[in-house]
Amino acid sequence: MSNFANPIISAKINGSVNLGEVKDFYPLEAGTEVSGKLTSSITIDGPAMTPTAIKASGSMEFQDVTLKSASAAAPLQHLPRFDDV
Repeated sequence: MSNFANPIISAKINGSVNLGEVKDFYPLEAGTEVSGKLTSSITIDGPAMTPTAIKASGSMEFQDVTLKSASAAAPLQHLPRFDDV
């Protein structure tokens, strides 16, 4: 790493998450349910202390995602695909 005052972030993220398993690794608020799948392929590059200069590209796809919360009037469903983040 160089330039500790403003380090460069460089990351490539490819993966998928079964959102229904989140509760097995992270405690959710009582009454919260999450299901579906998130698949992503994202590249991030730029100076950490200058967020507006960070370049990001890629896509995130949500498949059959549902988020229910005890405090929400209706569940969040059918999230779209995000291209060119």
